[in-house]
Amino acid sequence: MSIEQLTEGQTFETTILTNQEEVSMHCKIGRDTNRLHYDPAYAKTKGLKGCLVPGSLFVSWFSGLIVSVIGDGTVGSSELSKFRGFVIIGETITLQIKVKKIRTGTGLLPLSCLVILDGKNVPVAHGEATVTILPDIVVES
Repeated sequence: MSIEQLTEGQTFETTILTNQEEVSMHCKIGRDTNRLHYDPAYAKTKGLKGCLVPGSLFVSWFSGLIVSVIGDGTVGSSELSKFRGFVIIGETITLQIKVKKIRTGTGLLPLSCLVILDGKNVPVAHGEATVTILPDIVVES
């Protein structure tokens, strides 16, 4: 989808059942050794029902949602997240992006982002992101 095909206020979303395998892979790549993400007994000592999904994984999932909507050739320019709650591994969330403003001449696409805990309809994170849609360049061989 090109920037010209998008409209202001247009919303896209995906639902994700969080799981330990994805959290473990994300933490390994990011070198996140926080036991809250993999040790249920430790998480319970902190008053949690189970291990937490890292907030940084939401950013990765948003990147995937953006690419699934717009396609290849998008680059993150900025991202700001605010967390209001926790997501316990095994809970289902809905990620939502909303087109804020179309800037066709610049390739910049500002988005609002929201993470909703399903079943409770509770927003657990929200933020802003701007992606750059890189133009196609003809490469002569």
